[in-house]
Amino acid sequence: MRPSHGTGPIHLGIGTASWRNGTDAVTVPALLRPVRLVRRDDDVLIALGRGGLLAPELAEALRSHGLDVDGDTILAQASGAHGFSSSQAMAALRDACAALPRFEVRDDLVIGLFCHPAGALAASLAEDVTALEDSQVIRALAGDQDARNDLRSEAPVPNPADRDPWAEKGVGDLIPSQQDAVEAASDGRSVFIDIPAHSDDASVVAAILADAAATGRSVLHVSTSPSRSIAAYTRLADLGLADIVANIDGYSDARKTLAARVSAAMEDTSPVVDQASVDEMRARLRQVRGQLASYAAALHQPYGRFGVCAADALRALTDLTSGENAPTTRVRLDEKTLYEIAVDQGESARALLREALASGTLKGSASSAWGNAVLTSDEQASDVLLRVDRLSKTLPELRVHIAAVAGEAGIKPAGTLAQWDRQLAMFDGIADVLDVFLPRVFERSAADMVIATAPKQWRKDHDISMGRSERNRLVKQAQDLVRPGVHVPDLHRALIRVQERRDAWCAVCGDDSWPILPREDRRDFGPDGRRA
Repeated sequence: MRPSHGTGPIHLGIGTASWRNGTDAVTVPALLRPVRLVRRDDDVLIALGRGGLLAPELAEALRSHGLDVDGDTILAQASGAHGFSSSQAMAALRDACAALPRFEVRDDLVIGLFCHPAGALAASLAEDVTALEDSQVIRALAGDQDARNDLRSEAPVPNPADRDPWAEKGVGDLIPSQQDAVEAASDGRSVFIDIPAHSDDASVVAAILADAAATGRSVLHVSTSPSRSIAAYTRLADLGLADIVANIDGYSDARKTLAARVSAAMEDTSPVVDQASVDEMRARLRQVRGQLASYAAALHQPYGRFGVCAADALRALTDLTSGENAPTTRVRLDEKTLYEIAVDQGESARALLREALASGTLKGSASSAWGNAVLTSDEQASDVLLRVDRLSKTLPELRVHIAAVAGEAGIKPAGTLAQWDRQLAMFDGIADVLDVFLPRVFERSAADMVIATAPKQWRKDHDISMGRSERNRLVKQAQDLVRPGVHVPDLHRALIRVQERRDAWCAVCGDDSWPILPREDRRDFGPDGRRA
């Protein structure tokens, strides 16, 4: 029903009336009162609207008997100091409809769709059908040739460009096709605007309403769906134009709402708009649009001797890289190279590629480090060749040195430069310790000496207790491990470093060994074990 006739109103049917129409029995809800269903969490609230009316069939039957009964009159008779009384409404209906044959009314309440959506229009036409003559569109549909001739005109020519900010009509950020619709309505045309499903029709409706208000005209927006009316009203409110709209429906108390809004508008003396800021915004918008237009024009401008534009190149690249087995190269060719390729449509380039494939130049392993190498110039290639040549001579010597160090120290040879770097750092740390302590400091864990030399607060923070005699013995033991002539300002911190170096060594070589420096590192130490 909605696509054909619009949205029908929901009513509360008060009482069920029945009577005879000749040989037929007619049964309809007697008194209809508009209601609105409002969802509240998991429940539905029934909100009563203003006024009431008789069921259309009942009202028509009464008029056929020369009676004109108003639903509001029945409601007034049924309302008293304590509110609405359905029993009084039934009694008033019995009195008013007594002229109908075998009329009966039963007291019950039913909510439903009892009125055809076009019923109000049909009723108004029944009262004054000549009102249709005021509509040029209706006269044309009825066959009036003069009205048809007046309406027959060429559709406005679409303007695909953005409008100048000072000449735009309507409100909001509209695309050119939406502006075409607003301008056609603003010119007074009778137009049908075909808007795709699920598109932003509220912005177009809001712009047409705002343009009418801005030019001093009044406009009535009638929608087939309450959601569409709410969407247009919300769009205007979001743009700060809620004051130009009066939302009137069958449920809200429009008179009180309008009175409050008119009163607030009359009391509000603040400026309607800051013209300076509006002009500044429009100037900025004109500048940005000009920049975008220039950019778009440059994208479609043919480039030099190639005869193609950047947009064509982007489309070709998109097609080329979006398929299966798309090229992944990052090589960028300069203009001269591209032109040389294009001279013979790439035939010479393809011949060179075939030759390279035949010679094995382009063959390579996917796991090779060279697979991800990017060389973009001859200078980079020359530098890479020098580095590779140097590495080919020094790497074998380094491997021999790594193996010798590992054999002397009893550790696993480093397999990568990163592992070798960590081993060198470990040996440097051991050498730093041997600058302060004798080599036998590594023979056993220094953890007990760390505890013994720690401040009282440190042991308390770490929840460790140790007897005085035990601490004195361990402190003397630690002092005996210090090289002669070396002053240690903080024995506790120095022993922590010893333990860290020993833990690092054990993590590599196991707990049953202690750090040993390779022969080359030991050359730096004298006969007494001290670094020379």
